[in-house]
Amino acid sequence: MQTHTILVVEPAEHFRAAIRRSLQQSGYRVLESTTGAGALTLAAAQRPNLILMDVELPDGDGLEVAQELRRRQETSRIPIVVLSGEGALGQRAALIAAFCAGSIPKSVALERLERDLRLLLSMARTYVPRRFLRYPVEIPAFYRRKAEASTGEEEAGAGIVRTLSEGGARFDLPNPMPAATILDLRLQTPGGEVSTAGKVVYSRHRVDKKAGKSWYMHGIQFTNMDPKTFDLLKPLMDREAAAT
Repeated sequence: MQTHTILVVEPAEHFRAAIRRSLQQSGYRVLESTTGAGALTLAAAQRPNLILMDVELPDGDGLEVAQELRRRQETSRIPIVVLSGEGALGQRAALIAAFCAGSIPKSVALERLERDLRLLLSMARTYVPRRFLRYPVEIPAFYRRKAEASTGEEEAGAGIVRTLSEGGARFDLPNPMPAATILDLRLQTPGGEVSTAGKVVYSRHRVDKKAGKSWYMHGIQFTNMDPKTFDLLKPLMDREAAAT
């Protein structure tokens, strides 16, 4: 069995120790750093399979360290996962989308952390840098899923698009969907309704215990984003970029 190496960049000793114990018990090799400078040195020397990066480091911003890791040839293909105490908005959300493989809240249970890491490590085997910059948005969208052979019925519903790019979107819904599900989508933009189609590439459950809410976050890859359709979405993304 292959042993994956994970670099944990976290200044808080108690939190870093808890992650270390959990990962080591699961068979991972763990490297540790409390600073961004140390992370850059260790990543170049050890080439870990994945980096867990806190965003608040004593010598700077973890997202700036993530960008520097991406710029350096020897570390440019190592997936970086942000550890954050609160959700990112605006420009910081765009930076996470552009330079990181994902984000994990610090309040996450260790079992959930381990499950997410297994998923991210499996994706890392075919990791390539993100082609399209994603912009944070909040627009309603309607979907229709094709009829299934077992039921002969179509499924329709509505949700919220939280990020948007030329290549895809993050679509939040109250229900899960299997990967590879094809959806007809209608996005309600300020400039009018935009129709397109997309494929579900992942479906992840999210829980907000304080608000007493749960939902499913879906990654959608557009399957027919032609230039004319994109021209209708571009003003919205340009507006969001200017606002950040």
